[in-house]
Amino acid sequence: MFPDQGNGVPEFDQVGQTTRQFIKGIPKVIRISLLLVFLGLVGRVAASRGSFFHGLSTFVLDIGILILIVWFVRLFIIPIVRKQQIVEEWSVLIGDGQQHAAEIVEQTQGLIVSSKAPNITMEEKEVAPGFIRGILGQRRPFLVISNSTNANLKSYEMYLSARDYGNSLQVCWYVIHWPSRAEVLLRLLLLVPFTNLLVLPIYVLMRLPRAQEAGLLDLDFFDLQDLKAYVTNAHHCALDAVDKLLLDLSQDPSKIERKSRGFLGIS
Repeated sequence: MFPDQGNGVPEFDQVGQTTRQFIKGIPKVIRISLLLVFLGLVGRVAASRGSFFHGLSTFVLDIGILILIVWFVRLFIIPIVRKQQIVEEWSVLIGDGQQHAAEIVEQTQGLIVSSKAPNITMEEKEVAPGFIRGILGQRRPFLVISNSTNANLKSYEMYLSARDYGNSLQVCWYVIHWPSRAEVLLRLLLLVPFTNLLVLPIYVLMRLPRAQEAGLLDLDFFDLQDLKAYVTNAHHCALDAVDKLLLDLSQDPSKIERKSRGFLGIS
């Protein structure tokens, strides 16, 4: 008879429940990558060198390791935003607007919340334009606005910034298109000797349908509608905050450019 823990549940059941809870707490991508690493290692040990199964096991092992690397980099490294990822942008320079950056960001956040736009998340992040510059401390804070209504929009995020520029205040935002996890993984596999020979045809086939889209749109009609709605709403909230500041500074809000540049053309 197994000893009880006071709640009527045998000890081995509690151990099993704790183990299951621990496993469920591990991100799914980590579980998959660890499984691939395990299968790859077992296959390499079991198969003779140079055989097809040995090569397949090496391929599986490489994928598992690369998934782990990508996950840890995304978790611990600050976002790296490159100009090729920008698909929409807007900016304004407000004369004599220095020292109002925090005010603009806070008011924009409050207006977005007040708009009751569905499933909008906001968080402040430091962003770098490259890995080396990020390590050297060349980072800038942005308010990252994203939409979770539509799963297809996860790769699109809006980055809002307000910063002093001399005696002026620069307010700007960018819509960033992040590559999918599959595309990132394929790009990394292209760096692995021998494995890249297998991956290259797959990568080319993935890119060909998008060759005329400027890296842009894996979105259908409804996705585009949802993207434009949430970006337009955030843009209007930023404009309202800018208009208020301009009026406080006795400047004319009608003179600023209100239309964004990009495929959305928001105004």
